[in-house]
Amino acid sequence: MPKAIMITVAVFMSLASVLVSGDGCARQQQDCPTAHLAPFLGVPNDQQKTLGEVDPQAPAELHNVVVVTTVEHTSPGTYATFRDQGRISTTDRRDDIVFYAIEESTSLATRQGGAMDVTITRRYSTEIDPRLEAYSR
Repeated sequence: MPKAIMITVAVFMSLASVLVSGDGCARQQQDCPTAHLAPFLGVPNDQQKTLGEVDPQAPAELHNVVVVTTVEHTSPGTYATFRDQGRISTTDRRDDIVFYAIEESTSLATRQGGAMDVTITRRYSTEIDPRLEAYSR
């Protein structure tokens, strides 16, 4: 049975690439509107964490897998879509910004022919849109 790693900290590969706006912090570190704020989920908002940093005992070939992403800025509509789909695992409202995370478990193949179960956390932020109720549902 593969080793299970539960990391409380994001993946939503296919849908996120379609829905997330193009002004994400991951692409524009210098313009990240949340870089100066307290870290969301314990990682600075403009930084990411790899499996090797979180679990040094993980197979070496998986050490560079990103398990906690930089905070990516999204539109209020993207937040509402994720929320309505029940995909959001964690929220943190701070004044006029809501941080949220989406987690997905995946199984990663190892060179030895085995697999390792990993939870990847994608972190996002958006401005509060007063037309949308319940930012922390």
